[in-house]
Amino acid sequence: MSDPIEELNRLGDALEGAPMPLPASEIRARGDRIRRRRHAAIAAGSAFVVAAVAVPVVALTAGGPGSRDDDLAPQPSVTDPVPRAPLTAENLLTDDDAGTAYGGAGEWRTTHTGPGDGQDVYHPCATTSLARTGADAVFRRSFTLEPAPASGGWMTAIVGEFADADRARFVYTELTAELGECLTGVPGTGYEVVSEEQVEVDVDAEAQRILATYVADGTEGFVTAMETGLVLAGNRLEVVVSGIGVQDHETEDPPMETILPKAAARLVLGPSVDADADDPAAGADRIPDSFPLTAGWPDDSEAEPGPAFGLTGPSRELDELDLTTACRDRVDDLAHLDRLHARWSDVEDGRARQLTLYATEQEAQAATAMLVEAYRACPVAPEREDGYVPRTEVREVAAGDEGWAFLESDTLDGAPSTFGETIVVVRTGAAVLVVVHSGHAGNPQGNEDGAVAAAVDQAADVLAAMADLSG
Repeated sequence: MSDPIEELNRLGDALEGAPMPLPASEIRARGDRIRRRRHAAIAAGSAFVVAAVAVPVVALTAGGPGSRDDDLAPQPSVTDPVPRAPLTAENLLTDDDAGTAYGGAGEWRTTHTGPGDGQDVYHPCATTSLARTGADAVFRRSFTLEPAPASGGWMTAIVGEFADADRARFVYTELTAELGECLTGVPGTGYEVVSEEQVEVDVDAEAQRILATYVADGTEGFVTAMETGLVLAGNRLEVVVSGIGVQDHETEDPPMETILPKAAARLVLGPSVDADADDPAAGADRIPDSFPLTAGWPDDSEAEPGPAFGLTGPSRELDELDLTTACRDRVDDLAHLDRLHARWSDVEDGRARQLTLYATEQEAQAATAMLVEAYRACPVAPEREDGYVPRTEVREVAAGDEGWAFLESDTLDGAPSTFGETIVVVRTGAAVLVVVHSGHAGNPQGNEDGAVAAAVDQAADVLAAMADLSG
């Protein structure tokens, strides 16, 4: 089995010379979201998230002394990008992605692609370049329509990569307001926002479109439909804007609804989005709805009655599992292709499983390596105010392509306690399964081998299905 730290180092070579990320406090001061730690029991959905993007990012949040159950207390965060591959022009929207304009007036064709923001503003309503918002890398592509309609037509796509996901989200939020309100004014009259809505995408990203109309200077008889699309994926952001003269009824089927899912996939996956579906190396892009994630767990009826007990899921809608090391370091959420999460809870018996599908096997290896490193870094945590000392043992597990167990326990005056948690992580191909067993039933102290074996044996059908998933 390869050393996960060597994998992490190899995949993180692109960091050499990278700028330090913006402090999260600065971003929070400007109205960005505050990260909150979640340390409730498994029944409340607390465990771990492991996922990946074409550029994996791991964020470790350090807290001060005190109980690991300092629920919902805001904590400072530091985001440390570890890209597998840097942002390039291959993450930009392509001709094939763009397709046709309103009413099939023509097909979009690239006229220029290059690094940076270019010589002119990338959007008529933008007040500054993308680089000036803090993007470390920027690429831009311009399009025209062929054949060119009498009403003309233009489109621009621009992508930026930021120091961390917090900064990217802040810019995404600011641009959504700025480009929609268009306080700078368009080259024409009668600017009006017709619609603004979220667009569903198939990768771990979010997107929205803003459709506005105005009468451009020198285009009497035409209404210019200007449609803006924004995509956020981890620490990456893309803005796509098009303008074309249309008849009023043609704006009822805006093309950004089709363009943005493709733009999001390319922003996350780059050229691998074009991989032949028959190529085993390309892998699947979705976990089957029939995947047996809860196989081996007790029946729902065996739990105590009540909404807090029994089976929840499997579902894509449950919050990602969140797991913090004994030293209060957290591996933050990473982008992924797909994820299923399920929980089973009873009195002092909390169980959770989360299956995450990555774009490539290398990305799954990188995410697993980052997780192992985080837990290896804290074998013994500082004594808490209540006198307990959290400890963690990391050991290899013979499961899948690679497997690991994190055995967490608390001691008091050097003696074992009833508090502990068993976590097993198994990677098979591009899929990673996280199994968490908490409460007294999951305490590994004095039964380390048995706790690991139980987690693996109960998940036997899940592991077999993962092998089928990876081809």
